[in-house]
Amino acid sequence: ILAGVYQVAQQGFTQNAPLELLFSVQEEIGLLGLKAFDTGKLKSSYGYALDGDGPMGVVFHAGSTHQHIDMVVQGTPAHAGINAQQGLNAIQVLAHTLAQLPQGRLDDCTTLNLGTLKGWAANNVVAEWASVKGELRSRSPESLAAVQAQVNTVIQATQTQYPEAKMGKAPDPMGEKPFIEVPRYAKKAVSFARFKIKPDAPL
Repeated sequence: ILAGVYQVAQQGFTQNAPLELLFSVQEEIGLLGLKAFDTGKLKSSYGYALDGDGPMGVVFHAGSTHQHIDMVVQGTPAHAGINAQQGLNAIQVLAHTLAQLPQGRLDDCTTLNLGTLKGWAANNVVAEWASVKGELRSRSPESLAAVQAQVNTVIQATQTQYPEAKMGKAPDPMGEKPFIEVPRYAKKAVSFARFKIKPDAPL
């Protein structure tokens, strides 16, 4: 990008419209840079996002809704060598849930991926905490809603099978703040919404 702008600048911009360049940060974790940017500072009425895979000249005219999945399970801690039978392993409960969730490419416009799995416990302690983070993407509101419903059905079934476990979002899994139970069990925050531009729309 900079090399191209430099080349145009050497020509004095005599054959080009004025250019504004915006380099954003923290895009891979939810477009945080763009969300924080004051678009009132731009003079341009439209722009292009130079992103995506494919050969030079390919234009993406549609994008998916991106939804974070952030779920925490609280079990019952116990000493693994003394009273393990009194504990409930949060890692086991979470693993049971994840094994039943749809993952990967679900249809031609929907994907679900779980990328981070954590547990908090020493090796001689039945784990009290476990968490998973992932994302759900879809260009179809119907598919998005269907997968959301499927995920929550699985989570509710797990809650029924393990009534002693708590499933939701904890602000501090190390226990300094109280556990917070969330409706629909898993916190799901929309990072950005889908869009669609007509393929024949003028550039």
